[in-house]
Amino acid sequence: MKKISARTREESGAALFLAVVFVGFILAVTTVIAKVHLKELQFGSGEIASNMAIFAADAGIERALYEIYRETGVLPDTCTNTGCFLPGPAGAPLTRHTLANGSSFHVIVPHGSSTPVVVNASTTYVVLRSIGKFGKVERSLEVNLYKSLPGP
Repeated sequence: MKKISARTREESGAALFLAVVFVGFILAVTTVIAKVHLKELQFGSGEIASNMAIFAADAGIERALYEIYRETGVLPDTCTNTGCFLPGPAGAPLTRHTLANGSSFHVIVPHGSSTPVVVNASTTYVVLRSIGKFGKVERSLEVNLYKSLPGP
């Protein structure tokens, strides 16, 4: 019996050491899994903001096209080479239009409509750029609005 009790005294700390190592391993694995899930949540929220911003930019393009075609059917010629802001008169300060979901947009004509890009002798186009914003995220869309010149 003496041999058994002596052996028990020598190994009594081994179980505690193994328990501490096992708990440490479980804690490390749990920490890694939590960090991965936290990153996934951050990417997911960024994706939502990105989608909201792109939808706002799309709304800006639609609004600009509506304003253009509602009024005259053509782009206003009051835009300058430095760009103009739509909707609104040329030279007007940049105005962001806020949507119901908290996103916003503004539309610019980077080259102005008085200097359209010439494709060939009978076709030109003007670039409309809409920048949508949601939170800190901005996304933009561009549309080439083709105008056919009167032919012979």
